[in-house]
Amino acid sequence: METSERKAGTDADAIATSAGAVLGTSTTTTFVESSAGVGAGARTGLASIVTGLLFLLAIFFAPIFTAIPGFATAPALIFVGFLMVSAIVKVDFEDLTDAVPAYLCLIAMPLMYSIAEGIAIGVISFVLINLICGKRKKITPLMYILAVLFICNIFSCNYAVYEPLSSRTGSGLSLSDYIKYKWRNNYEKIKQGNVGCCGSSMMVSLGACGNSADAAKDGTQSAGASGKVYNIGICQQLEHPALDQATQGFEDVLKEKLGDNVKFDLQNAQNEQANASTIANNFVSSNVDLILANATTALQACAAATTDIPILGTSVTDYATALEISDWSGTTGRNISGTSDLAPLDQQEDMLVELYPDAKHVAILYCSAEANSKYQATEFEKYLDEDGISYKEFTASDSNDIGSVVQSATEYADVIYIPTDNTMAQNTEAINNIALPAGTPIIAGEEGICKGCGVATLSISYYDIGKKAGEMAYDILVNGADITTMKIETAPNVTKEYNKDICDQLGVKIPDDYKAIEAE
Repeated sequence: METSERKAGTDADAIATSAGAVLGTSTTTTFVESSAGVGAGARTGLASIVTGLLFLLAIFFAPIFTAIPGFATAPALIFVGFLMVSAIVKVDFEDLTDAVPAYLCLIAMPLMYSIAEGIAIGVISFVLINLICGKRKKITPLMYILAVLFICNIFSCNYAVYEPLSSRTGSGLSLSDYIKYKWRNNYEKIKQGNVGCCGSSMMVSLGACGNSADAAKDGTQSAGASGKVYNIGICQQLEHPALDQATQGFEDVLKEKLGDNVKFDLQNAQNEQANASTIANNFVSSNVDLILANATTALQACAAATTDIPILGTSVTDYATALEISDWSGTTGRNISGTSDLAPLDQQEDMLVELYPDAKHVAILYCSAEANSKYQATEFEKYLDEDGISYKEFTASDSNDIGSVVQSATEYADVIYIPTDNTMAQNTEAINNIALPAGTPIIAGEEGICKGCGVATLSISYYDIGKKAGEMAYDILVNGADITTMKIETAPNVTKEYNKDICDQLGVKIPDDYKAIEAE
C-alpha cells in the first residue's frame, strides 16, 4: 500500500473511532480480520459497502447466530490469533528495550483476559524500560501520553466505574481493595489453566475463549488423588458488588464445608446474553458437577443449556418470570432452584406511603429489558391501587435512554419508585443528577440504588442469599438432595435504610426505626 493510501486509511479509522465514541456506539474501528478484503485485492471501497449491507441483513438473523456456541467460532479466532502473532517476526530481539515490552504485551493478553490490557502493559513497559536504559529519544511524546493514560485506566478509570456500584452492598471498598479484587480474579483464571496459553500463537486467541475444560480436567485429576472433588461453574451476569457479594457468600460456604475438595470456574458474561450462553455451554461441555447462575440473564442461559446438571440461581427476583413458569408452586420441578433477592414489595409500598402520605402520582422507573423488573413493577402497582395512588411506568431500553426517561418521570411524579434493576443500579449518578435538582424523591428496591440516588429502601444482604445458595449446593452435591423439589429461598432479614445526604437536601424527616446507610 502506498504511503498516501496508508495515511488515508489511518485517517478514516481515526475519524470513525472518534465519531463512534461521541455517538455512544461500540468502538468503530478496523480489526485484524478486516485486512482479509484488502489482502484479496479490495481497494475501491466497494467491498466495504457490500460488507456493511451484509451486516445490515445479518441483523434479522441475529437470534439464530446467538444460538451458535462459542466453540463453533474457535477456528476463526485461532486464525486471528495466528495473524496477530505473525507480527513477532518484525520484533528486533537483539534490542531488549523492544523485545521485552513485546513479550510482556504478548503474554499479558491471555493472562489478563484482555487484548486491550495487553497492549496497555506493552506501552507502559516500553516507556519505563527505555527510560531506565537511557533511551529517551526512542520515546515519542505520544507514547508518554499513552502510558500515563493507560496507567490511569488500570488504577483509576475501572474503579471510577466500579465505585458507584459498590454502593449495592454498602461494603465501602477502597481503591486498593478493588485493585486486589481485579488481580485476584486474574490469578484465579491463571490457576484454572491459562498459563499454558503463553507458549503458543494459537492460545493468544483461545485465552479469550475461556478455560472451563482445562479447569474441569484438573479437578478430575485432583479427585483421583484426594477423594471426590466437586467442579462448580459460576456464570455471573456482570461484575458489580451486589453480584460479587452473592458469589463470595456462595464460595465461602462451600470452601468452609469442602475445603480443597471444591473447585470454582468463575466466568463473567459482561451483561451480554450471548456471552452467558457461551459460558453455560462450556460448563455443560466440561460436565461440571453444578452451576451457579448469578442474576436472571445468567439463569436463563444456563437453563437453556442443560436439563441435567443442577443449576442454582441467586440474585434472581422471580423464578416464575425468569423461567416462564405459569403454574408456580414455589419449586421449579426441574434441575433448577436457588435464592431470590426480592424484598417484600408490600412493605416497600408501605414505606412510600409512610414517608410521602400526600403523594398522588408515582413514577415506576426500570429497564424494559429486565423481566424481573417488570414483574416487580406489576406487583408494586397492585399495592398502589389498594391505596388509591395513580402511577405510570417509565422504562428505558438501555443506559442511553435513562436521561430522557428520568426527566419525564420527574415531570409527572411526586415520588419515583425504582425496583431492583441492574441497569438502573449502574446509572444511579445520572439518575440523581436529574431527580435531585428537580426535588423528586426516590424510593429504591435495594441498598445500592438508594445509596446512589434514593431516599429510602427496604434492604437485603446479597452475601446472605449467596451463602444460602452455597448451603443448598452442599445439600445437593454431598447429601444427594433432590433439586427439583427444593423451594426457592429468600433473604432471612430486611432492613429499613435511608440516605442521609439526599434526605437532608430534600428536607425529608425519617422515622427513628430507619438505619442510615453508611457513607463511603
